[in-house]
Amino acid sequence: MTTTKSAHSSDDADDLDAPGKNAAGSDKTILHEVAHHFGIEHEEMPIWIQ
Repeated sequence: MTTTKSAHSSDDADDLDAPGKNAAGSDKTILHEVAHHFGIEHEEMPIWIQ
């Protein structure tokens, strides 16, 4: 397990201020992370999941 900052992390605190703004982004992030769970790398993911 690594403790370094993930490439998926965001430094934008503003994103947390708009509750409805991130619904679609959250869905995309979940799909992205599920793909990683199954061993799919970024290069192998469809563009809409990357």
